[in-house]
Amino acid sequence: MVAAPSQPGSPVAVTQGKDVTLPGKDGAPDVTIPGSSLKGEGSLQVAAVDLPENRHGWSIKLSGAQLTGQATLVFKNAVPDNGTPAPLVGFTENPTDAPQYVLNSEISGRDLIVHTTHFSNWFTDSWDWVTSWARGQLDRIYKDAGTGEQPKCDRESEARAGNVSVTSDSGGRVQWCLGKSSDGSTVLKVNNSRGYAVAAEHTPGLTMGTRSLDFGQMVPRLAKYITAPSKRGNVIDIIGPGETVEYKVTTAGSEGVRLEPSPPAYLATALWFGIQTTTMVYTKVLGKVSAEAVGTAADAADCIAGFQGMATADVKDAKAAANYMNGAIGTVMSCMGKVFENLAKGKLLDVLAVSFAQVFTWVWSGIQIAANGLAAAADTALNFNGYTIVLSYPAPPSIPGLPASLEGKWCSPSNSNYCFSAADKKAQSPNLFVSDSAPADDAPGATDYIFCIDPKYGNSCPTFASMFVRYFPAGVGWDCSKNRYAAQLHTCDPDYSTAHDTTKPRVVVLPNHQQDTVYHDSEPLYLVGGN
Repeated sequence: MVAAPSQPGSPVAVTQGKDVTLPGKDGAPDVTIPGSSLKGEGSLQVAAVDLPENRHGWSIKLSGAQLTGQATLVFKNAVPDNGTPAPLVGFTENPTDAPQYVLNSEISGRDLIVHTTHFSNWFTDSWDWVTSWARGQLDRIYKDAGTGEQPKCDRESEARAGNVSVTSDSGGRVQWCLGKSSDGSTVLKVNNSRGYAVAAEHTPGLTMGTRSLDFGQMVPRLAKYITAPSKRGNVIDIIGPGETVEYKVTTAGSEGVRLEPSPPAYLATALWFGIQTTTMVYTKVLGKVSAEAVGTAADAADCIAGFQGMATADVKDAKAAANYMNGAIGTVMSCMGKVFENLAKGKLLDVLAVSFAQVFTWVWSGIQIAANGLAAAADTALNFNGYTIVLSYPAPPSIPGLPASLEGKWCSPSNSNYCFSAADKKAQSPNLFVSDSAPADDAPGATDYIFCIDPKYGNSCPTFASMFVRYFPAGVGWDCSKNRYAAQLHTCDPDYSTAHDTTKPRVVVLPNHQQDTVYHDSEPLYLVGGN
């Protein structure tokens, strides 16, 4: 039976055992209920309703009777005939609820068909929101500054003590700070404030620590297609848009980092754009998925293969860089549909997964005009100028006999105020020198050094005017129970044997005397910086 309401939005009668179809008007779906899916008698009503995020849908209500089986909703002519992907079908239980999307809708010609066992507020959702989101991302990519934020460092004045100087280029495309970490080491935090990734080349005296984004996962995926040549001894990392990275300063002298645009960084930006877009669409439609999972799916689809011909491109100016960036994003987006399809299969009907996969090519074609416009105005946005930060430490005073292995500052991991620095000791005692060294007899592989603090008799010092330091190279451990006084002092208190991390070099400052009934072990100190 085809029901005809007295006026649009008014209810129609339904009865158990009798099929009923309520034709839709003004975009509302046709609603069909088999008689076998009805229990009792009542009424069916379809009325327009406003939903969150400026959506307009239809409230479908069954009053009196109960829906005991499936009903069918047919959204007539909902599928565009101009190549635009079929819209999503969704519902909310209450008008103010967040929308949920149906994962088993069917496409029949230009109609969308949904089978459901409940009535609520139903709507169709075009993919314009994806285009809007992607355009917003492009706007952010084509920015020379303002994407990131000023990093914050602790103990900044302490990090600059001792005439440490820091110089940098001007402009907002990079923001940075210099400070001290909780373990006493000096750290340089650098924020890439551009809207796109850059290559960051740092000297050997800097070691990258924490990153604020998981952007580093892009680099291994690109490695077989791109290379980033660096100066001998230096290291290049790709830093994401708005990302803050932390470098640990491990040596003194002149150290620095330079951030600048490069083809590998443009390719990483394009891949990140594709992964973010796919992650956003999948999460909105099907539920949460990690960027790592999308990246792995992109590997399986070999999305990066299209970059192979781009790896050696010679990008000489900002406009060429913009065209290069657009080409890279287009290459990625043409593959992300396949990535989405592979991720979605098993959750969607195959035909719908294929339809959704077409969204990514459609999105990119829809924003090409905007992208080309941004490319034409890229002279400022894709600023080719690099940005350099240089740390300069004053040369430490010369200490006769000091081996290179003992240079720098060594501190306790648990107490940043407990440290050893030969340079600091030299500043306190200008006559300081290393008077002797020998292999440690109770720690094979370690070396003992005697520092003469205050020479009294030529080039020698009495015990009270000396400092005893032991150096443990990486791989050499310590067992306090085997100390040289173990025959007389049977107990170690404290015992720092397990505090020795043998993957790293360490120093310990030994006591000048052991005159107790127990052996007093010395805490290992670890290198935290220069001087």
